[in-house]
Parts: sequence; structure tokens; C-alpha cells
Amino acid sequence: MIRTVFLLLTLLASPAFAQISDIDLRAAEGYVSCLGIKGDVTAAVPTFGLFGWTDREETEAGTRYTRPGFAATNSALLSPDGATCDVTTAYGT
Repeated sequence: MIRTVFLLLTLLASPAFAQISDIDLRAAEGYVSCLGIKGDVTAAVPTFGLFGWTDREETEAGTRYTRPGFAATNSALLSPDGATCDVTTAYGT
């Protein structure tokens, strides 16, 4: 058990993990949330809220649009029936 914990801590401290950007982490949160709601749009607000994403409903198309409060380059768009959950990430220059 101690070896496993030590190996995990060593791996997390490695340079490979240091290269993961904040934008990538927010995108991973979006993907995990999309998988977690399993097509249930009503579960989107609390699920995305676990990661600090804010939610607002698009009244024109009936879709839900959400994004993390601290990374304006990430967003997620959910269809009204829950069939589509699209996570978008934009990298600036």
C-alpha cells in the first residue's frame, strides 16, 4: 500500500503531469460531467456545479450552455433532450 501511494505521488510530481494546462483540466471536467449526466439535462446543473461551472439556459434553442467561471475558453453545450453534450476548448495565442 505504501509503495502504491509513493509511486502515485512520484508520478504526479513528474514533469509529464506538470505540462497539463489549466485549460486541459477544465476540458477534462467538462467531459467527466457530460459522461456523468447520462443524457439527463436536469442533472447537468448540479454535476457541472461540482467543478464550479456556471449554467444558463438558452431560451431561443432550448439548449443549456455552461462554462467554468475561471477559464473563459472552455464551454459545454447540452441539447434539450440530453442526446448531445459538446465540450469546447479554445487555446489562445
